[in-house]
Amino acid sequence: MKMIVLAEDDTDDQDMVREIVELTNAEVKLHIFPDGETLLASMKELPVTQLPNLIVLDQNMPKLKGSETIWHLKEIAGFENVPVVIYTTYHDNKFAETCKRMNVELFQKPDTFDAFSKMIAGLMDRYVNANH
Repeated sequence: MKMIVLAEDDTDDQDMVREIVELTNAEVKLHIFPDGETLLASMKELPVTQLPNLIVLDQNMPKLKGSETIWHLKEIAGFENVPVVIYTTYHDNKFAETCKRMNVELFQKPDTFDAFSKMIAGLMDRYVNANH
């Protein structure tokens, strides 16, 4: 089964992503975590044969920011090649360069349901629905 993992502390954004994923492809399993620390604990327990197709991280979360979560994720066996994207409301050129060096796509956090839908549907098309 195809899987997306989301780390997002805002419950409204969690609900939006859940709705978009269900509308786009009901067969994709979405796992939502309220922060990077909880996500990491769960990912360490996953068998290598059940890695997610995509991990989407909010940058501004409690406990671990999205970028900090990535560093820890890449230390878990098998996660080196799992696509990870970050979205944030804050734009900073230095942070954008850091994401580029980490080979992580960075998105401006959409402020409408339509824009959020386009972003998530585009990510699903590229990383989940495609044959990876």
